[in-house]
Amino acid sequence: MPLNLVDSSLESKILFNIKPNSKILEFGPANGRFTRYLKETLFCDVYIVEYDENSFKEAIRFAKDGICDDAMNLSWLDKFFSIEFDYVLFIDALEHLFDPANVLRNAVTLLKSKGSIFISAPNMAHSSIIIDLINNKFEYRPLGLLDDTHIRFFTYNSLKEILNCSGLTAICEDATYLSPEQTEMKNDYTDVSGNTDVLKSKDYENVYQFVFQAIRTEYYLEKNIDISSNIKKIQQSIAGMSI
Repeated sequence: MPLNLVDSSLESKILFNIKPNSKILEFGPANGRFTRYLKETLFCDVYIVEYDENSFKEAIRFAKDGICDDAMNLSWLDKFFSIEFDYVLFIDALEHLFDPANVLRNAVTLLKSKGSIFISAPNMAHSSIIIDLINNKFEYRPLGLLDDTHIRFFTYNSLKEILNCSGLTAICEDATYLSPEQTEMKNDYTDVSGNTDVLKSKDYENVYQFVFQAIRTEYYLEKNIDISSNIKKIQQSIAGMSI
């Protein structure tokens, strides 16, 4: 299904910031929804790395080239070594990797000096997860924050740390939001006995996914580029949004 971009969506926060006619390396494209938009709307050359064979067969229809393999094997590094990419995309991908930092560090070597890496990752410190933990629950699910294929988990600070360790600096920070009752957990603050003010007032309480644009740290320092954050740390009322 073609993408229908909405200003507040994960897709818009990334795709609206990609220039047409770019060279892009996309990790984990699944069935190619992003890939198709990048090719057909932005006229980009997209190269993909996808582990699942069936998903790869779907996504490769919209890609310039690709490889069906586990990103951890780094086979893509040899295959695409001669290409300098304008953008590298890890859209809900890092949480599926045993060693995401190693993959990130190697992906940087294929990036143009002024290129960008876009990352989205679920927020492990979302209030819905904490509410369940208080009630002694930690349940994997088919989709969402605790997708049963996730093997790594991130908070705001740990996501920033993995970027820094990979020689990257986040120059634009953004997020998508859902209140607890709007998530797949379908819980809320009334499920916690006692005073819940500390939960309601903590930073990033309703951030569902972090969305970062990062560049090489040396390029950031050389050009003295401004850092912007569009993240609303406290957002208790979120009407009309869904996962």
